[in-house]
Amino acid sequence: MRIGVDARELRRSRMTGIGRFLTNLLCGLTKIDAINEYILFGYPDLEPGCDAKNLTRVLRSETSTVLWDQFYLPSAVRKYKIDLFFSPYSKIPFFADCGLILTHHDFTFFSYPEYKKRFLYNLYLKAAMGVFNKRAEKIICVSEFTKLELAKYFDAPPEKTAVMPESPWPGFSPRGADLVDRARKKYSLDKPYLLCMGNANPHKNINGLVSAYEALPLSVKEKYSLALGGGAQSAAAGVKNLRYVPDDELAALYSGAELFVFPSFWEGFGLPPLEAMACGCPVISSNASCMPEVLGGACLYFDPYKTEEISAKILEVLGNPGLREELRRKGLERAKSYTPEKMAARFLEIVTGKAKG
Repeated sequence: MRIGVDARELRRSRMTGIGRFLTNLLCGLTKIDAINEYILFGYPDLEPGCDAKNLTRVLRSETSTVLWDQFYLPSAVRKYKIDLFFSPYSKIPFFADCGLILTHHDFTFFSYPEYKKRFLYNLYLKAAMGVFNKRAEKIICVSEFTKLELAKYFDAPPEKTAVMPESPWPGFSPRGADLVDRARKKYSLDKPYLLCMGNANPHKNINGLVSAYEALPLSVKEKYSLALGGGAQSAAAGVKNLRYVPDDELAALYSGAELFVFPSFWEGFGLPPLEAMACGCPVISSNASCMPEVLGGACLYFDPYKTEEISAKILEVLGNPGLREELRRKGLERAKSYTPEKMAARFLEIVTGKAKG
C-alpha cells in the first residue's frame, strides 16, 4: 500500500508537538513495516528523524495552509498514486481521491472555558471538523479521553474511531552526572530544582504552579528553584525561565530535576510527564482530563484548581526520599508502555482495519 503523509511539521528549522508525534510514528514504522510505502509530503527542510527504503520525501516550497490542504495535497495524491492518506491534524485534503485518516489530539478549544469565548471561530471550527470527520475513512484519537470528547462534540461512528496512544522520543532516558552538570551550568541552575515544561496557554496552568511554588515555606524556596521550559515564563522570585531547550539537553534536565510537576487543566495526551518518567525523574501531576489514563499509578496526583494541594504534594515528595525513589522506579516502568514501535503497530492495525476501538 502507498500511504501518503502530511509531513509539513517535520522541519529542521523547528520541531512542533505534531512534528514530534510524526517523528515517533515514522521511526516506529520504519522498524516494524518493510511492506508499505510511505510518501512524505513536506517543505524543503523536511526532516523525518529516520530513514528507510520505503520512506520517500516529496518536497514543495511553503505555501498558504488552504492551498496546501485543498489544492496541492489532492493533486499530489493523484500524481503519486496514493492509496491511503494520513493527516496528523483534525483536517484532511477533502477532495483527495483515496482513503483518508485524520487525527484528533484534543478538543481543548471547545472544552476549556477560556477558549469558549471565541464563539465565531469555534463555530467555524466545529462545522469544518464535522465535515472532515464524515469524509474520513478512519479517525484516530490519541487517548480514550480524547475519544470520549469526540463523541461529546461530534456524531462520529464508533466503528470509524480508534485510539492510538502517543510515545515519548526514544532518546529520553536517564543521563549521567556529567551531562546533567553541563545542562545545569548552561541554564544557570545552580541549586536543586523543580521542573515544568509547558507553553504559556491558559489551560497549562503555569500561573497556578507558580502560585503553589510561592506558597512553599521560605526554607524550601531557598533550597529549590522552579525551572519553567517550553515557552512558559514567570517573573516570580526563585523561578528560572529556560525557554526553548533541545531534546538532548532536556533529557539531562529531566534527569537532574528533583521533581517534575505537571499542573495542566486540560490535555489530550500529555507527553512531558512521560518524558520525565523515561529519564528517571519522579512526577506529580494534575488529576484532570487524560492524565490518570496516561500516567496510571506511577505518580502522585493533585487537583490543579487547588494551589494548596499542589504545594502539599511538592512538599510530600521533597520531604520523603523513599517516596521519590519509588516514583522514579514506577515512572521508568510506566514509560516503557509507550514506544514508537507500539505506536506504529497500533497505526498498522488501524489502517488494515484490524483495530478495535
